[in-house]
Amino acid sequence: MVDQDVILQEYNTLLAITGGRVGAYQLVQNGLLARRTLGLTVKATHSDGTPVVIKLISRGGAVHSNWHAIDRMVRCQQALTHPHIVRLVEVFVTNNYLAIVSEFVGDGDSVSDYLSSPGVRTPAHCRAFFQQLILAIEYCHSRSWAIRHLKTDALLLDFGVDGSPVLKISYFGYAKHDDSVARTIATPLPFIAPEVLGYEEYDKQAADMWSCGAILCDMFIGWIPNLTRVDWNINAVLPQLEEIPQEARIILGRLMIRDPAERDTASQVLQSPWIAQGLPAGAMQMNDIARHNSPSQNDMVRFREELEAKLAEASVPAPAQG
Repeated sequence: MVDQDVILQEYNTLLAITGGRVGAYQLVQNGLLARRTLGLTVKATHSDGTPVVIKLISRGGAVHSNWHAIDRMVRCQQALTHPHIVRLVEVFVTNNYLAIVSEFVGDGDSVSDYLSSPGVRTPAHCRAFFQQLILAIEYCHSRSWAIRHLKTDALLLDFGVDGSPVLKISYFGYAKHDDSVARTIATPLPFIAPEVLGYEEYDKQAADMWSCGAILCDMFIGWIPNLTRVDWNINAVLPQLEEIPQEARIILGRLMIRDPAERDTASQVLQSPWIAQGLPAGAMQMNDIARHNSPSQNDMVRFREELEAKLAEASVPAPAQG
């Protein structure tokens, strides 16, 4: 683990290099949000006052050696425009960094953080969050993308004008399109589907659905049964999960099932009477509207060409300061 003082020193170096400004964005005081393998994630404000989050990856080796991962991550986020998915704003290259700009979501609170507050882990809250998650996943899968890194603390919450929490999928680092094969482990334990542990090709979307089941369980009771063991199965465990409503347990039994071919799809989960309860007006039409407003094939081809050019530029080390 990197020492916090080292991370703060990196952030101070960033401020010194950039003068506190990256493109049209002003870095926020104490705006360091995270340090990942690829670089720093910071909060900033656009010149029009809009808050954003910027992932800053140093030019040169960091971009060159992670080219394909960055390309896949950014293309996924660009292709998915949905109320429950963090929106990509833009990608650009500066003298020192590749900058990936996304919408700012609340204060970074996750579903996991929110449900850990006293009195909040109610059936109504858990169902509302799961409804939003399944709507987002059905949309992703219909757009031929699997997230492959679904976990409760990667689901961020924004808060509307009325204060109601809105779930947003926020991490796309392991996302894959249907045109590529998945063999590697991307989802963390205990949200991982058992077939993924075999290091063989697996159905990405079915693995996402297992993770959705694990998230449903985690939201209700704060823990997830270890069902990756060969001798365990969901039907043996379900009777012990009395805190989860019977209707939700039925869904759980259709998601955390060992055979990927037998798992419900997101479209099938949306047909559940339990999911239909309390849905806001128009929620079931949300995905059709999102698909209609999503980037066209031509848009995505053009974006990919532009992104490839930016990655090529950012793969060259920062120009020497004279």
